[in-house]
Amino acid sequence: MLDESPCATDATVTPGMDSTAQNVTEGRKKRSRSDKIGRVKYQYQLLVRIASRLEVLELQMRTLLKGLEPMLRFDKPFLERVCCEQGLDVEILDLLREAHPQGLLASELAKQLGTYRQHVSKRVKAMNRRLEREIGKVVIEKRGARWALTKFASDAWGANEEEIKEEAEDA
Repeated sequence: MLDESPCATDATVTPGMDSTAQNVTEGRKKRSRSDKIGRVKYQYQLLVRIASRLEVLELQMRTLLKGLEPMLRFDKPFLERVCCEQGLDVEILDLLREAHPQGLLASELAKQLGTYRQHVSKRVKAMNRRLEREIGKVVIEKRGARWALTKFASDAWGANEEEIKEEAEDA
């Protein structure tokens, strides 16, 4: 007759394996981390970890971009793809490129575009925010009360028609 210990009665004995070893392998199922602290809290912690890793990767990307910047040349299609979400954004950049050195007041831009001054300022800030997040540069800056293209943006957007005429006359 078999021993009446809990080990012998709970598990069936397999030939070549003693009953205590089999009980160890069948052990209790462990609870997952989400079961221990709650699913919402676990997902939040996971999200925070992923966000911190993403910030590190973005910092590394910006550092590499900064180091390679002299070798990189950004062009008009890149700026349009990164900065401009609406047709109004492209129109703003075109108008500022034409008035390059001195820039334009937000109210002048709004009048030429047929919209409100606040809407123009909002679009400009949004374009700057998108490009800043992507490569760490701004496309439009304030010069006094006026908005003007930065040197980076004017180089990327290309020379305006007046500058081309001036270069042709000088030659």
